[in-house]
Amino acid sequence: FHGRLNVRFFCGFPAFFSIGCVFILANLVSITLAFEIAQLQRLVTASSLSYLELATKMRTSPYFATSGLSPISQVVDPKTQSGATIFLEKYEDKNTDESSSNPSTRIVVACRGSANIKNFATNLRLNLVPSKDIIGSPPDGKVHSGFQEAASGLWKCLAPELDIALEKIEANTKNESKKGMFPIPIIFTGHSLGG
Repeated sequence: FHGRLNVRFFCGFPAFFSIGCVFILANLVSITLAFEIAQLQRLVTASSLSYLELATKMRTSPYFATSGLSPISQVVDPKTQSGATIFLEKYEDKNTDESSSNPSTRIVVACRGSANIKNFATNLRLNLVPSKDIIGSPPDGKVHSGFQEAASGLWKCLAPELDIALEKIEANTKNESKKGMFPIPIIFTGHSLGG
């Protein structure tokens, strides 16, 4: 993101139950549970909504109306068919002096799990390969080859869309003195392959 924003990464891990577990990966060092139940429910909802086509099915879902999420973009990697939806979420930031009449904005990136035959084939590519392009990965680290290919391909589609979303949020910032200086939280969540 061109080094202009302080971005905190959050990651949803695969789970057997929908609610799963969502943890903050703070500075790639310590893991802390830092969400309220309502926030976790919105992240689970975002993960569920990410399976639906943005243009046709998502806005008619009964979950969408109550989610508090505004979808802005949806991407699918043409090679692996892995997909993600970028949402905007308004929230009251309890860590600032801003009034609740001026909510903060964060981005929620929901990566969907397996939704087609190609995704299931990705899941079955179980061989472990050396990790590449993973910050903080040990030199001898190994990862699931299918997941690595899906994540790399999806990131190539997702990164430009995130840049566009960040630029729009910054352009709409009313406080000129904060433009280019304030952190925009980005939460990544997903289920199964999306986790």
